Amino acid sequence: DNLSFGDSFRIVPGLRYDSYRRGTAQGETYKKLIPALAAYISPLEGFTLFGSVSRLFKGPELIETSRGAGSRTVANPDLKPETGHNWTLGSSFGSNGLFADSDSFFITAQYFETRINDKIDNAQLDCPNDPTTRCYQQVNIAWANIHGVEISANYSLEGGTSLDLSYSRSRSDVPVVSRGELVINPATGAAFTEPLDRDRGDTFTARLNVPVPTLNLTLGWISTLVRDRYFAYDDNLKKGYGVHSISAVWHPKEMLPGVSITLGVDNIFDTAYYSHASRVSQTEGRTDYQLGRNAKITASYQF
Repeated sequence: DNLSFGDSFRIVPGLRYDSYRRGTAQGETYKKLIPALAAYISPLEGFTLFGSVSRLFKGPELIETSRGAGSRTVANPDLKPETGHNWTLGSSFGSNGLFADSDSFFITAQYFETRINDKIDNAQLDCPNDPTTRCYQQVNIAWANIHGVEISANYSLEGGTSLDLSYSRSRSDVPVVSRGELVINPATGAAFTEPLDRDRGDTFTARLNVPVPTLNLTLGWISTLVRDRYFAYDDNLKKGYGVHSISAVWHPKEMLPGVSITLGVDNIFDTAYYSHASRVSQTEGRTDYQLGRNAKITASYQF
């Protein structure tokens, strides 16, 4: 609930209780009380500073403690839940009539950090029945750190024309694990670290919407640009890409009140690319490429 203290300061406390039982022979129960707190202060009209902090909790999923996926995956019934914390700090500014009498502008920026203890991740080990073969197992590694920034802005004009811009950057590091053990750097005595394998490159997104009132149309354009992301520890380059999509939304108010028909063409330049959040392999044929140029039409009715 929102707790206000005057006109310029408010806090939003939260509390969640998680409890679930794994349906296996062991039948473990995972439960945790998870608090969270957010605070907002507005020292000037239209300007807000905000921050939040929360605990994290995630018990092992059934597939992580049993056989997993694939014939060379070794079950691990002794997985512990992931715990940790997350905090954010940021500011926002909004104003009407900034550049014209009928416009509005809003921008927000925030920095975040996440710490995960007993992070569950995939590790390589010798297969129990054949030490010469490599198997895989979900294990608790020591920790994972994730930090980054997110910036977004919106500019709108009376009548519905709007431009949205956003930028995000995230970086992570986790200990290197081999055969279920941390790989130690002999020079420092600390574990070698590497980024999470599904880290994304810096991402910039632009979205433009332009209404055409005489035709009851709204035309849209979305561009997503992702920078290269290089992983030095295994010499793996996730190539950056740019993908562009267009759309048209028609509201036939006179003929069919409440109906919206949307026509969209995604990846209009038929770019071959893969999402950095998907599985990426240097081996040809094992990379999860996204769809090429594709069109779709949808209809909805609101009553």
